[in-house]
Amino acid sequence: MKILLTIKEYAKKEGLSEIAVRKRVSSNYNEIIKIGKETYIIEGDTIIQKLKQNVKNKNSQIRELKLKSKINTTSNDERYIKELERQNEKLEAKIEKKNKKIDKLHDQKDTMYEKFLGTIVNQKVIE
Repeated sequence: MKILLTIKEYAKKEGLSEIAVRKRVSSNYNEIIKIGKETYIIEGDTIIQKLKQNVKNKNSQIRELKLKSKINTTSNDERYIKELERQNEKLEAKIEKKNKKIDKLHDQKDTMYEKFLGTIVNQKVIE
């Protein structure tokens, strides 16, 4: 893309004096165009190309960050699942212990009832 700059704007942009720019113009160093009394320097503008490259770079960074995010999410999910499985195994072991304890207490209760009923039956037989 081409842009038009006045001699003053071009001098400011290039860090030159206006006299130096006028000498460049007179020696055909730059392309110029005269509109009315004003002289404009035609310059190729690379801002659009830089911006397009910047957009491409940002898009690639976005893709990279999305992939990293997906990997982190996946690994976090896997860690979370493993932790849940570990807790589940612990709880199942506790439940198994409690069930064994309940069975043992149930057996003791049955034994005590049998002894109690046996003593009552023996007392009625004796009387």
